[in-house]
Amino acid sequence: MILSILRVIFGLLLTMFIPGFAITLVIFPGESKIEKVALSCVLSIATTLLMALSLDLVLGIDITAESMVVALLSFSAFFFLIYIVQKRRQKTPIERQDPADAHLMARIDPILEERLKPRK
Repeated sequence: MILSILRVIFGLLLTMFIPGFAITLVIFPGESKIEKVALSCVLSIATTLLMALSLDLVLGIDITAESMVVALLSFSAFFFLIYIVQKRRQKTPIERQDPADAHLMARIDPILEERLKPRK
């Protein structure tokens, strides 16, 4: 009983939210949370339909629950990885550093500025 309820919840999330949310994170990074949720639902439905058609017609794979789960999870994981790479590229080198080293950078910055000033 509990397993079937969890299966339905996971299936609804996988077909109605997760793929679209992954796409939304990549394509619309600046949108508000409400807009992302709405776009996620619409894009998930479209993605699920296109994934089923491409599995059956293009690749010739029978549409089963297992094949759809694997296809949708791999599709979502691909877009989540793109999102992670985009986020890492947006960070400056100082933000990527270990927070424990921040105090060292705070002490070094004034010294470097002093030495790089043009002398009169």
